[in-house]
Amino acid sequence: MKKWMTSVMVAMVLAGAPMASMPVLANDAQVEPQADVMEWRYKFENGVYYKRLYNLSRQRWEGPWIPMN
Repeated sequence: MKKWMTSVMVAMVLAGAPMASMPVLANDAQVEPQADVMEWRYKFENGVYYKRLYNLSRQRWEGPWIPMN
């Protein structure tokens, strides 16, 4: 009898538990990046390799040329 009552109580709790739903996006919804996309650019000049960070999202340099030696 205890086992049956426990089963009924568990079923009632599970049946009454709220279900989380996922929001539905419209068909024309677009994903927009939140962070800028960065890329290292490299060059070899006067026997020294250099690197510099370039922001692809804003199309601009983000710092000076840094020697890699």
